[in-house]
Parts: sequence; C-alpha cells; structure tokens
Amino acid sequence: MSDTRAPFDVIVAGSGIAGLRAAIEIARGGGRVAILTKDGPTDSATDKAQGGLAAVLSDDDEISLHYQDTIQAGDGLCHEGAVRVLVEEGPERIRELAAWGARFDRDAGGRPALGRGVGRGTRTPAGGRADRQAASRQAMTSASLSRAELAYASRRSG
Repeated sequence: MSDTRAPFDVIVAGSGIAGLRAAIEIARGGGRVAILTKDGPTDSATDKAQGGLAAVLSDDDEISLHYQDTIQAGDGLCHEGAVRVLVEEGPERIRELAAWGARFDRDAGGRPALGRGVGRGTRTPAGGRADRQAASRQAMTSASLSRAELAYASRRSG
C-alpha cells in the first residue's frame, strides 16, 4: 500500500511576521509546514511596514500602562484578551527576536534604546504616551523583524 500522507500538515499563506511566527510555532510542535508567498520569501506587507515594537523593558514602565494605552488607542476595537497577551508577552517576544538575530538600537550603556513621543500627552507610534518612556523600537522596521524570523525558520527547516 502506498503512503497517502500529505507532504505537509499545514500550509501557511503569507511570509509576513504573523505567518512566519505561526509556521515557527507549528514546526516547534512537530508539524510539517509549507509557506506560500506572493513572490519571494521577503515579499510581504510586513516587509513594507514601518514602525517599532512596544513592550515594557525598563524599570520605570508598567504593563498595566501599556494595556490601558492600547485599549484607549484602539477606541473600542481591541479584543481585551489579545491586548493582555500582547502586553504581557511583549518583553519575552523581544528577547526571543533578539536571540533569533533581530538587531535593536542600543543606548550608550548597551541596553535597548527606548523611544519617546514628540510631546507631552501625545501618543507615540507604538501606542505609548509621550509623558512616560515608551519601550518602543522606533528605528526597528518590520522588514528587519521579518528577516530575523525568516532566518530563524530557514535554519530549522529540513
């Protein structure tokens, strides 16, 4: 009898950071994954996006403040459970991305460089308030994050 198993357990549509992250987690769980892309592996909406990441990485910041800022900025459109996961897991995801090869700006002391908004009370691009330090990666582009995830996934593929 011939083997009728499909060559993949899951097909992920898209090679942006969400698709790559899903593929990485599926493969970590033992699944066989294929990633379908528009053109090449770096051709995604993520590759063209700008901006940074927001996470609590300093002693003078708090997860609860990031949560409140995100809910307020979402103007009723945010799923509160998803926001809670985002703000609680943010620091670990940034450390993980750095371990995978993502490069973040550093201050003179070698610590991650933290962004600030342009004026008191205005929102930073990462959703934080300018009147406190927002743990954002202003110079970190989504393309760079995507490249780090792609490199990590490629090193682990057969």
